[in-house]
Amino acid sequence: MQVVSGTLTTTFAYNGDGVLVAQTVDGVETTFVQDVGGPLSQILVETSGGSTERHLYGALGVLAWTEGGAWVYPLKDALGSVRQLTDEDGQVDEVAGYSPFGMPDDSDLNTPHGYTGERWYGGAGLLYLRVRHYYPTTGRFISADTIVPDLTNPQMLNRYAYVLGNPLKYTDPTGHISQEESQKATEIVQGLQNSFGVIITIDWGFTDDCVWEEGNWTNIQELETVEQAVLDLANAMRGGNKFRANLGEVQVIRGDPRHGNEGTAHKVWLASIAGEWGVVHELAHAWDGANNWKLSRDLKKAMGATEHPLHFLVWIVGDSLPKRFWYNPGAGPPAAGINAWTDRKEDFAESVTAFVYPDEAKVTAAKRGFEYGDASRWGRAYSHFHETPRGHYIATLLGWGQ
Repeated sequence: MQVVSGTLTTTFAYNGDGVLVAQTVDGVETTFVQDVGGPLSQILVETSGGSTERHLYGALGVLAWTEGGAWVYPLKDALGSVRQLTDEDGQVDEVAGYSPFGMPDDSDLNTPHGYTGERWYGGAGLLYLRVRHYYPTTGRFISADTIVPDLTNPQMLNRYAYVLGNPLKYTDPTGHISQEESQKATEIVQGLQNSFGVIITIDWGFTDDCVWEEGNWTNIQELETVEQAVLDLANAMRGGNKFRANLGEVQVIRGDPRHGNEGTAHKVWLASIAGEWGVVHELAHAWDGANNWKLSRDLKKAMGATEHPLHFLVWIVGDSLPKRFWYNPGAGPPAAGINAWTDRKEDFAESVTAFVYPDEAKVTAAKRGFEYGDASRWGRAYSHFHETPRGHYIATLLGWGQ
């Protein structure tokens, strides 16, 4: 990346992981050795023209660095911005002030660490925030954020904005979303646990070194999707108490995307979160698992469904398993159609989910070639999942009509 400011040209170079490794200012190169072992990369050593300077960090960010071989020590404010520099004798050598968005009062401020304690490039007027560079003159990043973490928050729709326009309260050391989302996330997590016994595994927050770590949850929308799915299933079960009685305590883990979603007794792994359907589906598995998988066995028996003895071949040949070996759904249309992987557990989970989202189920079943309205196939035409044999079965299981 190259930045031209007046007659000064600054070029930045990065490695394959996006970590800054060098800068060149009007032909003079400075190389960096970075610590990449923590959540945030930190410059440890910089070398330019044969001279080497070092940087020392602690729990609250930068503690000291060398200038001309002599150690200097920053005094910082609540945001971590460097306000004063002292020498080894404790004498104040430099004083700095900043505008609310981080522009130094003295445009000639000569310190490698400035606003919020981050790397300051005075010649270019930029603050290095790892993923992106921030331009405090305008209060904007010079490139767009790679994600929009919350489409319902108008402030986040501007992907160049810095900390939601609130620099007196927040910092953004990664160049991604601010820590504001953690407040809303905490409310969702506490609400799910208190009302439904759903325990979200929290993998975001501050580390022991006071560094913000984002975790596997991509954004607040994923938590909101889980929250809505739990609410929808609880409504179908006639309330939070019934939800707790049916599923018991359930731990929800944002899993490794290399593995699929999975639900079992008292635990759900979500490798991907595309919508409420997938979350309710795995919660239905958790309900079944909490009952030793009796619910899916009973559904299979009630529907007269059968599993081919060679259905296990699906684990060998996958989706190419011949249809004669597929699951036979028995009475009435399957909730959302079937595929090569469908078995009694999937049948139950899909039936519960279809009861919660009947319109989506009907569309999905039709796409898979299992139209509810095919009277010649089912003995009568159905216009809604709740009318089907599976719909009646799930309604009885949920206590509807009692």
